Amino acid sequence: MQSASDIISSLLWFKDDSYSNEENDSQIIEQFVQTVEDFSSQYGSEISVSYTAFNLRGPPSNFPDYGDYPQAFVMRTYGTWWDEAPSFQKDYMPQNSSAIPSQDFVEVSFERAVFPLEVAVFETYNPGALVRIWALGRASWILLWEGEPEYAGDTPRIFSPPIRQINVPTRILRLEFNHRLLPYYTELDAVLLRGREPANIGKIKNNFSYSTLFKRSQPVVEKGMLLNKVIASNLHEDIVQPTVLSSDKLLDRGPPLGDFQRLPDETILSVMKYLDMQSLCRCAQVNTHFKRLASDAILYRSIDLRPYWHCVRSQVLVNLSMKCKFLQKLDLSWCGSHCMIQSYYVVNFLKYSGSELTHLRMNCCKFVDNTVLRAIVDTSFNLQELCLRSVVTCSEWSCLSSLTKLRRLDLYRTHITTSAAVSIVWSNPSLEHLN
Repeated sequence: MQSASDIISSLLWFKDDSYSNEENDSQIIEQFVQTVEDFSSQYGSEISVSYTAFNLRGPPSNFPDYGDYPQAFVMRTYGTWWDEAPSFQKDYMPQNSSAIPSQDFVEVSFERAVFPLEVAVFETYNPGALVRIWALGRASWILLWEGEPEYAGDTPRIFSPPIRQINVPTRILRLEFNHRLLPYYTELDAVLLRGREPANIGKIKNNFSYSTLFKRSQPVVEKGMLLNKVIASNLHEDIVQPTVLSSDKLLDRGPPLGDFQRLPDETILSVMKYLDMQSLCRCAQVNTHFKRLASDAILYRSIDLRPYWHCVRSQVLVNLSMKCKFLQKLDLSWCGSHCMIQSYYVVNFLKYSGSELTHLRMNCCKFVDNTVLRAIVDTSFNLQELCLRSVVTCSEWSCLSSLTKLRRLDLYRTHITTSAAVSIVWSNPSLEHLN
């Protein structure tokens, strides 16, 4: 934390003298946020800079002063009142929830990619809500740090927790927050990334081959050597007819399950419905019997993938579509960042698995475009809840007026027009919650 505070005097990234023994082409630099890539909520308005996420760009504006400053980034909630409000939204799959749930996030990028050594968050009002720090690697998100929320008192601080050392450079960080212990809104002034620049970048790029991503190196076998070994072992003389396993024996393949195997399928399914998505996937790997049960459509009436936003890709939707014949509730919020999910796969998923949907949440999903909106309207006639918070890639909002059974509609931070909003409200006389 001390090294981070040293930048207050210079407010620029620099080379650290303590690392003078490093290679000449590798240096330690400190840099502030260049761009705010994404965020879940902000207290400020889209037409103002006060209390908005974009105030995280650049060096601190107010630190080390403590107080409520409009030049800071402020999110929309604090304490427990949000969870106690009548409009509180319950999780579709509570068993998926982390021990430390996240309520908000902000994603920021820096000018240069580095191997992260330190992340410092400048908190100038009600500090203590940060619970996770993620880094975007070459193809996936990597968790650098996770911790419990706290209320650190009425004092400013530079929060710099010990982070995991990773062997891939990054220029994009994602911070997650839980505000339940705060007496009032938290305010962030800046984020600093300290790290080591990759050495010999030019050489690494020149030696890189995309073919290494798709091919595995195979051992070189001398021609005729394998055949000679087979003949020498007389394996060709001991070939017997393969035995065909009966269906009962096929089901028993895998580790022994003891008395649990004697339970009727209905009882096992009743147990499995309390499992989270990851545990269901592991059950499917036990044996053929468990794979069949863990893939039963009755277990996939409600799906919440928001806790797995960092690893959910398009292929996940392809695999789930085979199991979601009775799907009623789906939460894809926060998923699909950096093209991890394409709208084409979402449209196909809704086409094959969305006819029974009554609840759909796609908050902060960049894959939601006009084609996805039309797919929702064309397939999910019985929707009662539709949440599309912070979806900014759509323009044909008026098509949602074809839905007539909505009770909850959340279009916070969208570019919907007044006429489209009025049309949707008129079409849904049973609407109870509107954001």
